Amino acid sequence: MKSGSNTAFFIHLFDSTISVIFVNFKNSMNIQEIRRKIELYTGELSKEFYLQGAGLKNTVDFDSVSDRYPDLFSQENLEIIKKSLSEACENEEKNRLSLLLESFYGEIISQKLKEDLNEFFVLESELRVESGNGSQVPYRSAIVYLLNEQDRKIRGRMQDAIELITERRLNPLLEKLYRNESHELSVLGFKSRSQFFHHFSGIDLFSLDKMMQDFVLYTNDLYEEYLYRYAKIKVNIPLSELKKHDLSFILRATEFDSFFPKEHMYGHISDFITRMGIDMSAGGRIIYDLENRENKTSRAFCTYTRIPEEVYLVFPPRGGEDDYYAFLHELGHALHFANTDRDLHMEFKWFGDSSVSEAYAVNFDHLTMDEHWMNYYLGVNKFNNEEYFKYKNFKELVSLRRLASKLHYEMKLSSSPDISESKRYYAKVNTEAMKVEYSSTNYLMDVDPNFYCARYILAWILQAGLQSRLRTSFGEMWFHSKQAGDFLEELWYHGQKYDAQELAKLIGMEHLSTEKILANLRKELSTKV
Repeated sequence: MKSGSNTAFFIHLFDSTISVIFVNFKNSMNIQEIRRKIELYTGELSKEFYLQGAGLKNTVDFDSVSDRYPDLFSQENLEIIKKSLSEACENEEKNRLSLLLESFYGEIISQKLKEDLNEFFVLESELRVESGNGSQVPYRSAIVYLLNEQDRKIRGRMQDAIELITERRLNPLLEKLYRNESHELSVLGFKSRSQFFHHFSGIDLFSLDKMMQDFVLYTNDLYEEYLYRYAKIKVNIPLSELKKHDLSFILRATEFDSFFPKEHMYGHISDFITRMGIDMSAGGRIIYDLENRENKTSRAFCTYTRIPEEVYLVFPPRGGEDDYYAFLHELGHALHFANTDRDLHMEFKWFGDSSVSEAYAVNFDHLTMDEHWMNYYLGVNKFNNEEYFKYKNFKELVSLRRLASKLHYEMKLSSSPDISESKRYYAKVNTEAMKVEYSSTNYLMDVDPNFYCARYILAWILQAGLQSRLRTSFGEMWFHSKQAGDFLEELWYHGQKYDAQELAKLIGMEHLSTEKILANLRKELSTKV
C-alpha cells in the first residue's frame, strides 16, 4: 500500500469464514483513541443503567449516549482492533486487545438491540402485580413482598400473578431479544453463546458443568435431609408438594431477623472496615444509594461510571439477614473498584474476568456465616445459635445447587436451535436440582448475560481459597487486622488484570475445585439439629 492512501484492503479469516472488507481510513481513529472513547462511553452508559435501576428514571437512554460517540462501534474500528491484536507481540497487550475486542463485539450487539432492550426496561418498570390480598405492587419489587408473606395461599396467588405477567408481557420481548442476539452473534462468526464465551474467557464450560453436576450428586443426601426438615418446620408440607415460592420463603428465614438490626447495619459494617484500615467511602469515591424508592430494582447492585473515581452502591432495604448479606456483597465490589489503580490500563479496569470481583464480594457476604464476625458484631455465638449457622450453610448449599442448575440449563439453551424447546428443560433441570416444583415461565428471565453463572461458580471457589488464606495469615479475626486490610487493598489495586486462575495462584490455591466447599458443608451440616 502506498503511503498516504486512504483505503486499505483486508482479507479477514475468522471461524473458517472469509470476508473481504474495504475500509476507509480518512477519518479513522487509532487504537488509543478507540480505547479512550470506549471507556468514556461505557461510563456514561453505566450511569444510565444506575439511574434506571435505582428508580430515578424509567428508561435507559441509549440514543443520547450513542449520539455523543458517532461511528465508535463501526466496522472500521472493529477491524483496527482485530489488526492490532494480530500484530501484538507482548502477552499483556494481547490480553488487553482481546478484552477490548470482546467488549466491542458485545456493544455492537447491544447497539443492534437497543430499541428492544429499552422497550423491555420501560415495560418492566411500569408493570404492576396483584399482591394476593387485593392491592397492587410494582413488578420489580414484587419478590420482596413474596419473600415476606407468611400466608402460603397468598404467596401462591402472588407467584401465579408474577408468572402470568412474565409469560404474557415480558417473555415475548425476551424471546425476540434472544433470537435477535443469536442472529447478531452468527453474523459476527460465532455459532453459539457458549462458543463466544469460551473463545474470549478460555473457561471450559463443559468441565465446569461436570464439576457442578458432581457437586449436586455428592450433596443430594445433605440437601434432601435439610430441605425435608425446613419444609416440615416452616411450611409443614411434604417435599413432593413444595413449590418454588416455598423454598424462597424458607430461605427468607424471618425468625433470624432480630439478629440483624436494620438501624445498626451500616454502623456495624463500617466499624470492621475501619478496623482493617480501609476507608468505607474510599475518599468519597463510593456513593451509597440506600433509600427506598418505588421503582428501584429489588436486587442490590454496584455500578461505576469512572474507575476508581465514581462508584455507586445501590441497595433496596428489605430487612433481616438478607440486607446484611446483600450489602456486604455489593460493598466487596464497591471497595474493589474504588481502590483500583487509576493508572491501570482501561481494559483491566472495566473488563477482565468478573469472577475476580465476584470473589471479593462473596468474601465479604460470607461474614454473615462467620461465627467470629457474627459473635463480635451481632452477639450471635455458635454455641447458643447453632440453628442459625445450620441455616446459613443450607442456604449456601441451595445457592451452589442453583448455580449448577443454571449453568447446566444455559448450556442446553445455547445449543438448542429452537428456544421454545428449552422451556420444558428449564423446569426439569431446576426441579430436579432444587427438589421443588419450578414452572417454565422464567426460562429466559432467569438467564444472566454471557454465562455469568460460571463467573459466580468460580467466585465461590476462589472465596473458599481466599478465606483460607486470610485465616491462615491473619487469624480467625482477620476482619480486624490492618495487615489483612492491606492485603485486600493490594489485590483490589490490580482491578481485574488477573483472571480466576491467576488470582488462585496469588492466594495460594493449587487448583480450582469445590473440595474446600464440600468439606466445609459436610462439616457444618453433619451434626443433627
